[in-house]
Order: sequence, then structure tokens, then C-alpha cells
Amino acid sequence: MDFERLLRPNPFSGDDGSVQPQMAAALAESDNAKRQESVVAAIGTGRLFLAVQPHAHPGVGGDGAIKEHDPEGVNEAAQEEAGALTVAAPGGLRAMPAFTSMASLTAFDTQARPLPLEGQAVAAQALLNTGIIALDPTDMNGADATYVGRTATVSLAMDEPWFAPWLDPTLADKLEEAIAGSHEALTVKVQAGPRGLVRLTLRMSDFATQADAMEAAEKLIDVSRNDSYVASRLDLIEVVPVRLA
Repeated sequence: MDFERLLRPNPFSGDDGSVQPQMAAALAESDNAKRQESVVAAIGTGRLFLAVQPHAHPGVGGDGAIKEHDPEGVNEAAQEEAGALTVAAPGGLRAMPAFTSMASLTAFDTQARPLPLEGQAVAAQALLNTGIIALDPTDMNGADATYVGRTATVSLAMDEPWFAPWLDPTLADKLEEAIAGSHEALTVKVQAGPRGLVRLTLRMSDFATQADAMEAAEKLIDVSRNDSYVASRLDLIEVVPVRLA
């Protein structure tokens, strides 16, 4: 008998399946930057659920007792299976769904059973596949989820503070360099967008045409894909051209 495993403390023994207070406060934030930073912090110190599909009962032996099985091994396999599940994310990407409560998990899949994990373990599992977490999607389209991008997921998995993209001067400089020389493009500002996206606000002159805005936006998209530093800092982005007021 594995007494070490039996006596190991269960961090979720008093969990009632509701949204944890720190996460509830984070999701209620109206400021996009504070919301994203608070959500990442809440994941790092809290619990999420992964959705696991029900498996067949191991059966009973001739004496009527349940056949021998390894609960820990089953949980490890279930974690890997749940981590391989993905939903759609912006920009044609995929994300691993994770849930802040039993209610949100059930809204996604009434047949799934919850697998509670600490946030660091959820992030580590996400990195094995997409590297992006979709919080509380209600279906496979993921259209209503809150996303946690790859840079935050890496920080969570390593138990390190997250350096948000809008606080990164090197990233800002590289994006400014990318639009240098673009006709009528003035500046680009990195901001927190809705639902975990990073918004690149592209300031255009009053004389800019739609073609000018498209050219500058394409340069930002190109550098976010092909510059190794920018690509490591940005994945879930939206480019918003605006005229200089």
C-alpha cells in the first residue's frame, strides 16, 4: 500500500466548485490591463478545472470488489487527455480550455467531469500543446472566453511574475521600427484589449487612406510573426488603426 500517496494533503478538500474570490474579483475588473494582470495573478495562486471525459468503470472481481487500478495514474492520463482538448482562439489559433468553476465547466460540457488543478499545473499542461489558455468558454468556438496568452502561460508554469506586453519598452521600440517609413503611419501603442487580447493601436495621420492603414497593419502583423522577440511576446493581438485626432 502506498501510504505516502494516501497521506498526501489534498489542496482541494474544502473546494465547493465555485469561482474563487481572487478570480471573481479579477474577472470583474473593468480596466482591460488590470483585468488581464489580475486574472494571471489569480491563476498563479488559485485553482482551475480541466474537463475530463468520463471513462469506463474498471469493473469488479469475482469477490465483488472493484478491480485494482491506480487512481494517480488515471488522474495523470486524464490530465494529459484534458490538456489535449482545444477550442478556437482569435487569429486562427487554438487554446486549451480551463474553467474557474463547476458551473462554467458544465455549461461547456454537461458530460465532462472536473479535474481540479493548481494554476501552475494548468499552465504547464497548456504549454505541452497550444500554450494558450481559454478561460470559461461555453463551446468549441471559444468566442466568449477570456484568453491567457503564451507569455503569461510560460510565466505561470515557471512560477515567475508576468511581464505584460504593454509594460515592455523593447517591444514598443521594435513595433515602432516596424512601421518606420510606412506612409502616413505615426506611432503604435501597445495596450491591453478585451478578453485577454493585446491591442496594437496604430495612429495614422488625418491624410491616411485605407490602403495606408492596411500597409502599416500588415507590417505589424509581419513583425509579430517573424521577429523572434516580438513573436515571443505577442500571440493574441488585434491591430486597430485610428486617425490622429
